[in-house]
Amino acid sequence: MARGLQFAQFRYIVNIFTHSGEISLIFLQNELEEQIAQDNLDQGREVAVQERIRLQEEVGRSEIKFAITLGQETLTVDDIAGMRPGTLINLTATASSPVIVWSGDVAAYEATLGRNGDKLAITIASAIT
Repeated sequence: MARGLQFAQFRYIVNIFTHSGEISLIFLQNELEEQIAQDNLDQGREVAVQERIRLQEEVGRSEIKFAITLGQETLTVDDIAGMRPGTLINLTATASSPVIVWSGDVAAYEATLGRNGDKLAITIASAIT
């Protein structure tokens, strides 16, 4: 990142059809000020189609974080207190158990566990409504 540049960042928390996440927009401060000045001049005019398309593309590139859970396990306080490096926690879930994909605190998708090369992966099975 170049030195001396100032940025303006806007963070929006969104919930769209039960999918929640965050949209972050970052602008160079001087470009944002120029855009605001231009918008003030153009106030009352309809937004150009190119600008709407650009904004839709920007929103489409925004990242939304997901959490993936493969069941839940219950441990006693003694079990947790006795954990050391190398402790195994036996899961009741199996490789064919459904995996839940969470967006914020909303269960968004049901998936199945799989592999993509040497990495674990999931395949979306259905949306949770």
